[in-house]
Amino acid sequence: MMKDMKVVFAFELCNKLKEKAVRITTLIILVIILIGTFIPTIISMFDNKVSERNTEQEIIEENKTEEYNAINITGNNEYGYSIVNNVIDREELKAFYPFNVAKYYFDEKELRKAVESGEIEKGILITSITSYILIANDLSMYDRSTSIISAELSRYNRNIILLEEGIDPVKVDKAESVHIQANTEILGKNATTGFLFAYVGMFLVYFIIILYGNSVATSVAREKNDRTMELLITNTSSKNLIWGKVLASTVVSIGQLLLMILTAGFGIALNQNNYPEFLIRAIQEGMSLGAIFVFIIFALFGTLMYYFLYASVGALVSKVEEVNSSMTPIQFVFIAAFLLCSISLNMPDSLLMKVISIVPFTSPMAMFIRYTMTTVPLTDLIVAIILLLITLYFMAYLAIRIYRMGTLNYGNKIGFFKAVKSVFRNAQ
Repeated sequence: MMKDMKVVFAFELCNKLKEKAVRITTLIILVIILIGTFIPTIISMFDNKVSERNTEQEIIEENKTEEYNAINITGNNEYGYSIVNNVIDREELKAFYPFNVAKYYFDEKELRKAVESGEIEKGILITSITSYILIANDLSMYDRSTSIISAELSRYNRNIILLEEGIDPVKVDKAESVHIQANTEILGKNATTGFLFAYVGMFLVYFIIILYGNSVATSVAREKNDRTMELLITNTSSKNLIWGKVLASTVVSIGQLLLMILTAGFGIALNQNNYPEFLIRAIQEGMSLGAIFVFIIFALFGTLMYYFLYASVGALVSKVEEVNSSMTPIQFVFIAAFLLCSISLNMPDSLLMKVISIVPFTSPMAMFIRYTMTTVPLTDLIVAIILLLITLYFMAYLAIRIYRMGTLNYGNKIGFFKAVKSVFRNAQ
């Protein structure tokens, strides 16, 4: 019996690997992943000017003194300003950025003309001690001028109030700049760093089941449509045929998954110097042996379980064209499982997540999410694995019986739930 299963498995595996669609799809996915890992490097290559400008902006914000003028002795054409009716003392305002480097204009008309002609990029029209108008021809999506100017004018007003109360603003600045050092010791899991792995793991399981589940159902349906099923069933058992098909699809899909992970790892290793520090730290913290074990176990058993369901659907139809419509119940269950996991992703310690991480139809995705983001009791893991294995065995039994039933039903499409009832009725 095992020999027959090996023959079916080897035959199906070779056919899968020979399919152009599988090879081309795999190649395209791997290329996209590899290019994706180079994005930080590509961005850094084109972002040098922006980085230099941001560095200069940080220096300006930190110093906000005459030291900036010494560095930028050639002048600054980014800002210009004008004060309506002298509502603010110009000399006092020069102590704050950007007024310490901006060109002063005597009236609003002159300021607007300078902006329109391109002499300056932005004009600041101060209308009162607590209000101003920013004038610009074009403004970048990432422009922070209003936040910077507002913060500086707020500091200016604060200093006036402090001086009126007889308080030295310098001492207040010193008191407010006290640095507090905080260290976090995590005894369990860090949900922030685990989120990335949880999301990627969930999506990968969803991807391989959706992609190859349809292939399993179509393969079985094509055999029935060509009446190949009749020849196969006379030479070996339906058990060997179903297990051989499902295992072959599982090996191909898991193999593709491993290639995707290895490609991503290779790309990240090549470009790690250009990755944000927090992302590298998240990868290092998330790549634990426990997380890898949980992902492999639940992804493998979950994939097998769903593939058996898809094989059942393929055996119920008489034409390949009917496969998509017949898969609706399974697709509904699986997509609902994906949506529940997506919703629970932001609340990994909720009751909903605890429940769906144990329920067999959702645990292939949910348990990995929960494990990477929170501490999961060993009993929950064991219970979830046992329930998944029991359900896997039941789905395999169901698929085998439905496949056998399919050889006797040609021309008549049988509903999935009707077939399940028939299997139970015949088992009694």
